[in-house]
Amino acid sequence: STTPADTSLGYTSSWTTAGNWSLNTVPDANTPVFIPVSPIGGNNPAITTAASVQNIQLNSGATLTIDTTASLSVYGTWTGGKAAKASVTGKGSVQLVATTIQHVEGRTEFQTLICNNTATQMQANSAIDIYKKLVLQEGTFTAGTFGGNNKDTVTLKATAANSYAMLQIINGTYAGFIRDECYYNVPTTANSFNQHMMGSPIDILSL
Repeated sequence: STTPADTSLGYTSSWTTAGNWSLNTVPDANTPVFIPVSPIGGNNPAITTAASVQNIQLNSGATLTIDTTASLSVYGTWTGGKAAKASVTGKGSVQLVATTIQHVEGRTEFQTLICNNTATQMQANSAIDIYKKLVLQEGTFTAGTFGGNNKDTVTLKATAANSYAMLQIINGTYAGFIRDECYYNVPTTANSFNQHMMGSPIDILSL
């Protein structure tokens, strides 16, 4: 039988409080998880230590926060939003750690996504935005081909607050389309000049 998803209830933001989950159990590596856009308790979940899930689905517009020293290890499929993107905020990381092929579905804004598995495959009509780093520690990350409306793509974002995101290849392989944004601050006066050196935001530690 299929294990029911442990749904975030959001009475507080604490990930490790059993009462914040529909199954009254803190998720682990064998638990499928669902994060709604508006938990009934009014609080989005926040991870402050190492946490694990099996499959995880974030509803369109849903938010998950991962603090600086924390991480979320995913052993199954990651599913983001459909009509709108789901968001992972905070300075922590999402880590794909299965020993079989993992799929990334839907649309998600990540801060740091680490692939440390056999292989990761993006599904059709998926879109990933990276705001800090996409790190390939092991395996092959296979993105789709550009499908319009930012679908089937990985985008390295550039914003005013965070100048650029990076693809870091440690001991892995990237295959497929990638979009690299460059932020340009428009001069505010006729005599203002903004000089920029633009280069590849890719750090390859092994070939």
